[in-house]
Amino acid sequence: MTERARSATRTQPDSLASSTVAVDALLRAVSQRRTLAQLGITPDLEARIVQDALDDPAINNSPRLPDRDEAAAILAAVRA
Repeated sequence: MTERARSATRTQPDSLASSTVAVDALLRAVSQRRTLAQLGITPDLEARIVQDALDDPAINNSPRLPDRDEAAAILAAVRA
């Protein structure tokens, strides 16, 4: 089987896992923090961050505007 054929049959979770590992390696290589906690952002600041994001005019460039719950879920995903 060619590499192209193997790539085409790769499952989405495998691709996601590979991507996650690659991003983690890149962040480590350039000495970047990968979580909000590592940046010193505490959960009590998240509501303010969500509101600021929703109030920022640049959000109107998004193909689909998130609601408050979706924006909060994005922050929660990168909290730990």
